[in-house]
Amino acid sequence: YSILEEKLLELNLQLKSNSRNKRFKPTLYQEEFLNQEIKLKSKTLFLDIAVCNFIIDDEPGTIVVLNNISEAVRNEREKIINTYRDRLVNSVSHELRTPLNMIMAFISIIAEKNKDPTVIHEVNTVQINGELLLCRINDLLDYSKFLKGTKRIVLELQHFLVNNLMLDIIKL
Repeated sequence: YSILEEKLLELNLQLKSNSRNKRFKPTLYQEEFLNQEIKLKSKTLFLDIAVCNFIIDDEPGTIVVLNNISEAVRNEREKIINTYRDRLVNSVSHELRTPLNMIMAFISIIAEKNKDPTVIHEVNTVQINGELLLCRINDLLDYSKFLKGTKRIVLELQHFLVNNLMLDIIKL
């Protein structure tokens, strides 16, 4: 790497000293190959490549400048992925929550109108699972808002009875 730097510095000095010389001819052409993907064994590099051809003392030369833009490309891709993930989470969450709320409302109506203990037990099981699913959907929305920075997480201390929790688990 240091040899390349020395050669480029030497060439730069030579270009400056020969710029007053009539034998120096300006650049013939320059080509740019922006955002080229190069796959290596262990990783992928993204490079901007510029090729500059010139003539000094009737001798042709070429300078190739490589600019590693891998980090910028990775950051841009990550930003795009995060945007699509957030859109997907919001869309899916809202699309699930609306019909689930309708199902929960109909289950409540069935529970109120029916007096059969077997049906009431089954309706209660559906209600418990629906509420758990609705909580997970809301958690997903909260997580999405937290990632965007629009919501803060506040931890709350809540008391609960272990016996009731165990009974709810057994009912499932």
